[in-house]
Amino acid sequence: MLAATCDGSKDDQKWAIDGGRLRNKRGATLEKCIRAGSEGGRFTMQDCSTDSNQQVVQEDAGLSQKSEAIGHLRLTSRNTCAESHDDNGGYLHLWGLACAGSDQVDQIVVTLTNGQIRSFSDLTKCLDANHGAQNEYLYFSGCTAPANRLEQQFDIDSSGLRTRAVYGGIRRCVTAEADVEGTKLTQTVCSPSIPGQQWTFEPVAMP
Repeated sequence: MLAATCDGSKDDQKWAIDGGRLRNKRGATLEKCIRAGSEGGRFTMQDCSTDSNQQVVQEDAGLSQKSEAIGHLRLTSRNTCAESHDDNGGYLHLWGLACAGSDQVDQIVVTLTNGQIRSFSDLTKCLDANHGAQNEYLYFSGCTAPANRLEQQFDIDSSGLRTRAVYGGIRRCVTAEADVEGTKLTQTVCSPSIPGQQWTFEPVAMP
């Protein structure tokens, strides 16, 4: 890759964030994405994949982290945060545990405008609702590219943390058992009367 005078007529200078990757928009390189090398190394163009070295996060200009993108998911009613843990079955399920600081990276997520919620410790992994069915557990799985899997897309709104997956005609909300920490989070029918569904995204300043 080379730096050159900006020219709006050149497609090889046009880029798009797609599935967490920086993809070139020129026809001949439509399937090529930026890949980072080692520290201090060059960026190269390679076939787009889910390689962690192709995962990027768009931030505001400047030296500070984009505050609204990196943080943890916290219940508004108590000091409980969503945390990913291996259940010894090879799945990174989502658990409700006491909120910690930025050093507890298993609680840190990156929210993207396409609805994906990515694990900060592995940006190739996205929060996944599986089928979106009642009482199903949530887990982190490989992010799809392009980002068109509804089970990996979520909205944080007045209903809580809702998956965009529709199962039986219903979108469900991420749910923590009442006053119980250390249990897996599930998804149930959204209700404003359930405190364990009232999640907020809380920015965390990373070192």
